Amino acid sequence: MITSFTHKAGCLMILIVDDDETYATGLKKLLEYQGYNDVVIETNASDGLNSIVEKPPGLIILDIMMPIGDNSVLVIGNPDGHSSGLALLKQMKRLDISLDNVLIISVRWEEDFHKELRSLGLKQENILTKPVSAVDVINNVKRLVQSR
Repeated sequence: MITSFTHKAGCLMILIVDDDETYATGLKKLLEYQGYNDVVIETNASDGLNSIVEKPPGLIILDIMMPIGDNSVLVIGNPDGHSSGLALLKQMKRLDISLDNVLIISVRWEEDFHKELRSLGLKQENILTKPVSAVDVINNVKRLVQSR
């Protein structure tokens, strides 16, 4: 199993994968304000997967509903092209990458969708539904960091 690591004098690396660059940048600034200084943004699932494989982060904040780019390994098995976050999670699972350090941010709350996420091994408390307050994000990041 691929596990995460920390670097830069023990600082936790956090990867944000979100196609909304403005939202991702806001999250990054919020995390940096809280002392998390090694935060990386990827704006599509393919680049997110590459980052995860090349340099496994300590924590991943993932927008579950993103479009898939044209030249992506993630298109396979995802013909609708509207949930590359879910396709990314499935690919991580296939590659035996732990999903324990993934915080999901979703724009929709549908029981079937959440069942599918939980079937991958995600815990319900790791799934947040937008709008998400800054306090909820920070509290969940701290919870995941402490559980490592």
